[in-house]
Amino acid sequence: MIHCTPITFQGAEAIRLHSPEAGSAVILLQGGQVVSWIDPAGQERLYLSPLSPLGGEQPVRGGVPVVFPQFSLRGPLVRHGFARTQPWRCVAPQDGQEAATMATLALSESDATLALWPHLFHCTLQVTLTPWQLEMRFTANNTGTVPWHFCAALHTYLAAGPLNSVELDGLQNLAYEDTLQAGLLVHGTNATVQPRDAIDRIYFNARQPLTLTTAMGEMALTQHGWPDTVVWNPGPDGASAMVDLPDTDHDRFMCVEAALIGEPHLLAPGALWQGTQTLRALHVPTT
Repeated sequence: MIHCTPITFQGAEAIRLHSPEAGSAVILLQGGQVVSWIDPAGQERLYLSPLSPLGGEQPVRGGVPVVFPQFSLRGPLVRHGFARTQPWRCVAPQDGQEAATMATLALSESDATLALWPHLFHCTLQVTLTPWQLEMRFTANNTGTVPWHFCAALHTYLAAGPLNSVELDGLQNLAYEDTLQAGLLVHGTNATVQPRDAIDRIYFNARQPLTLTTAMGEMALTQHGWPDTVVWNPGPDGASAMVDLPDTDHDRFMCVEAALIGEPHLLAPGALWQGTQTLRALHVPTT
């Protein structure tokens, strides 16, 4: 049986899913952000920067930030939109219902969001924990009377060993936008992705399963609904320029993001969009 418990995590309000068989997951109410996933062997599978303060108004670097309704600076809003800094609320399980396999957090328009983006909406993030697997389902619902466009992503920071041990399989022969080359469109090859320095790519029509291999083992990543995949690591120079990331911590994570970027989605009044990213640990090296 998996239990869902309100907790304080590094000073911030959070929800914890946990059981001896499945491990645990922690979701902050700030941003509706998963910040920890520990597998049944006790291994933390997500990266969270020790320099990123929790519980404030600044974005949290690590875990799985929810990007909505804008990706990066592709629009008039702050980078990656406002969802990752807004207070979400837990809508399931209900108060007093401790036994649950999942938790659902929700965000709707407020005076703060309407001052930035004049649209009515209701978003949810449903987090499901099972042995060796974490599933995250994001939904966006237009609760207003006019259509609006949006982009979104689950900006997943996966724990990894040294960057030179990372290999990502499944993106072969796909076109991608290289942000480090001023958005140059590159036609992919049949090689796996093996970053050895900074990387920032948006792969389009990337709907197939992926396998991430690092010094920590193998992980299968699947996404449904999300048409694109972002692969990102700041490299040593980028890490040293970030105030909320230790200088050498580029060697501790790899971002593989389920995303909707290439073609912003037009959501009609009353319509619902959803996308799911599933992480499954396949192999953990023995010591």
